[in-house]
Amino acid sequence: MKENGSGLANLAGSSKEFYEEPQAPTAWQIVDALEQAGVTHVVSLADNWTVRVHEALALGKTPIKLVHTCREGENIPIAAGLMAAGKNPVVMMQNSGFFESGDSTRLGIQLCLPLVMLIGYRGWGGGGNPNVRGRFTEPVLRALDIPYEIVDSATSVSAIGRAFKRAQERRGPAAVLLPGVGPAGIDAGIRLRADHSEEVFDGPASLSGVQPVASRVSASKARMDYLQSLRCLSSHRTDQIVISHETADRVWPLVSKRADFDLVGLPCMSKACSLAVGVAMGRPDRKVWVLDGDGSLAMNLGSLATEADWRPRNLVHFVCQNFEYEITADQPFPSADCIDFAMIARGCGFRRVFTFDDLDELERGLPEAISGSDLTLVVLKVMPAGAQAGPYRYLLPEHVQQFRATLAKT
Repeated sequence: MKENGSGLANLAGSSKEFYEEPQAPTAWQIVDALEQAGVTHVVSLADNWTVRVHEALALGKTPIKLVHTCREGENIPIAAGLMAAGKNPVVMMQNSGFFESGDSTRLGIQLCLPLVMLIGYRGWGGGGNPNVRGRFTEPVLRALDIPYEIVDSATSVSAIGRAFKRAQERRGPAAVLLPGVGPAGIDAGIRLRADHSEEVFDGPASLSGVQPVASRVSASKARMDYLQSLRCLSSHRTDQIVISHETADRVWPLVSKRADFDLVGLPCMSKACSLAVGVAMGRPDRKVWVLDGDGSLAMNLGSLATEADWRPRNLVHFVCQNFEYEITADQPFPSADCIDFAMIARGCGFRRVFTFDDLDELERGLPEAISGSDLTLVVLKVMPAGAQAGPYRYLLPEHVQQFRATLAKT
């Protein structure tokens, strides 16, 4: 355990993430520590670094209630309301989500909330990851004067209990940084409690090979094959700029024939559609497609109002609706089963809205959808990509520079 230390030496030069290491704490060890601290609610947006805790709570084998959200900025205000009502919540989010919710964090400080934050420490120790969020995490916490400890082993889970004491003493937030939560394993994953039945938790699908029940249920609501749907889009593409996001980042490069006009791997969830608006406004002479995810758009629904207000007539906003956060281990998100993006877009002022849940219908209807001269939303109801997806690709500075150079020549 390290308090207010960098923790960067542990994984230097390694491509492994901490949740793959044997010393990583398990989901049930984290949950046990939360129970011992008297936690009543965990307000969470799942990410790859804390998803096993999210999944363990969702099993219902603990009295702690899971409140899952669409955007990290919601977490602290919801927790503040729970605290005002006499409950004892914690918030859980990835470090990039912590950055996103800066104003909400200010709320916690200003209101002197003794709130504990569990923060997934993505980028801790480098791990061969080109993102920079790990480098900023601890400096930002120090700048906000929020004390923290790093849970870098199973034995350091006791930091959670200390965080509650520290938050109460200082009448303000305290943080626990989680570089990763390891798989429970056949021994550590079994909880023997007088009031709970035995339960084995082996982690999320993308990390353990076990598909969660939520993923199987949501998959049945989708219609089209993910890869074939994007292959259909590619077959109708000419010189359109394509900006892809999340799961589409791992599928579109497999079918794209114009990689020079692609922007793939934007390293911040929910912002691809906003990036696309900027590109479309900057180059009104070029058609722009954005391949968004339903989880990403749910995090940034306000972007539809912005798009409709500016109304870039050269923008086609595709939403690949697979009813889950597939990129973070097949997690459901709030209202995933019933959210109607077409209706929301119309309510924001979109005049051209299309929905496809059948490949033959997509093939017939896509030419009309992409040939209009007005802002357009196209909802593609698809199966999760699963094994069809290729490796994740990061958008690097050199890719942006190359894209700008290519675009300047046209």
